[in-house]
Amino acid sequence: MIVKESGGAYICAANIPDCWNTPGDTRPTHRSIFGEKVGRLVEHGSAEATKERKLVKLDVSEPRDGRQFEFVFEPVALDNQQYMLIIIVEMTEERRREQRLLALLREVNHRTKNLLAIVHSIAAQTARSTGSLSSFLQRFNGRIYSLSRSQDLVIDTSWKGALFADLVKAQAGKYLNQSGEPFDVTGENPMLNPNETLYIGLAVHELFVDAVALTERGDVTPQITVECRRNEFAGKDGLEVRWIQKNKLTNGQVAERTERDTFGSSVLTRIAPAAVDGEAEFIDDGAKVIYALRFAHQDAR
Repeated sequence: MIVKESGGAYICAANIPDCWNTPGDTRPTHRSIFGEKVGRLVEHGSAEATKERKLVKLDVSEPRDGRQFEFVFEPVALDNQQYMLIIIVEMTEERRREQRLLALLREVNHRTKNLLAIVHSIAAQTARSTGSLSSFLQRFNGRIYSLSRSQDLVIDTSWKGALFADLVKAQAGKYLNQSGEPFDVTGENPMLNPNETLYIGLAVHELFVDAVALTERGDVTPQITVECRRNEFAGKDGLEVRWIQKNKLTNGQVAERTERDTFGSSVLTRIAPAAVDGEAEFIDDGAKVIYALRFAHQDAR
């Protein structure tokens, strides 16, 4: 806190933040305490408060260490004498929180636009690959559910992403848990980044939907293992996600290949690998379904 006369002479200077010092051998001034740059700002704030006869607030950054302060200038009258009261409040943490919040809001805005673009693409491509409204609604709603489950996991980690095992279980929850069909998640459990989470989640969703379609026939019991392994990809640390599905038939016959819509196949073979800058391998011969997605990866933890 600083109290000075209207003419500029200091009367009191107490509890000045430790990044500034009060000179002990000379009469203090704004510039002798705060330095040239901040001193000019303080002089300006004091002059404005005196001229306008009202409280003035000024945000100041200490140039040496970047700490943030709010200077409050308030003209006061006492015994017919005008004084200037200057209160200094450190706002460093508050300003940092504001900056983090602003960055988060920008990130939310960016990701919302990306999600809307993905939803638009899913709607358009699902419509082109289905022959009826009921079929469109069933497949479109399932894909939107997949996105929402992945997005929930991303938000739960403050936008870091999702653990691989959590993602697979979240995508399976609506389907295999209801039918009681078994599946195993094995191998590594890396933290996928948000983009990997969305597109790998969508690919896993398509595979689970196809597996459930087989169980509805009544003569096929898919046995599913989803695994994740660390492998080198394109000279970098990478991951390989593998879906291994064995179609066990109750009547001893050979299962037919799963009928997929065009967009479902595109998700597995083109869209997901392109989104993570990777490559995919897909085999479906009726007796087994093997899907492998390989891509460069750094854990988002």
